[in-house]
Amino acid sequence: MSGYRCYLMDGRIIRAAESIDAATDQQAVQEAERVFREKTGQFSGFEVWQRGRHVYRYPPDGGG
Repeated sequence: MSGYRCYLMDGRIIRAAESIDAATDQQAVQEAERVFREKTGQFSGFEVWQRGRHVYRYPPDGGG
């Protein structure tokens, strides 16, 4: 398992972060989506990173 971080965003500002253990990028993104859904209405989007490597952003435009 590799260590990923899910950054929960308010526009382009990081408001919270969660650690994610996943074997693949796809699994990390799925877990980040679950975390984001659990916090519905609290954040405008999220980003997934593996150390210094950007993996995924939702929404794709950064949410403002």
